[in-house]
Amino acid sequence: MPIKTVLYVSKAHAHKLSQLRTLLPLAKHKNARLLITGILVFDGRHFLHVLEGPSKNIDALMARILMDRRHRSIRILLEQRDQERYY
Repeated sequence: MPIKTVLYVSKAHAHKLSQLRTLLPLAKHKNARLLITGILVFDGRHFLHVLEGPSKNIDALMARILMDRRHRSIRILLEQRDQERYY
């Protein structure tokens, strides 16, 4: 099954590390159900996020992220289809 990969960066909008620690387990569980894997890097001000999974699921997740007020200045740096996962 082809895998869609998206890499984006964004600026965090008033995000606290404690909020991220609460959100991560919930997102990880939901993404696992949707067959989405990836990696998230947060430096306190910026997110760098790689997502991979079924195209339909990645597109739906990216639509939610683009509407999420916790992100500003979202830039999609990579969007591709591949045959294998990296994460």
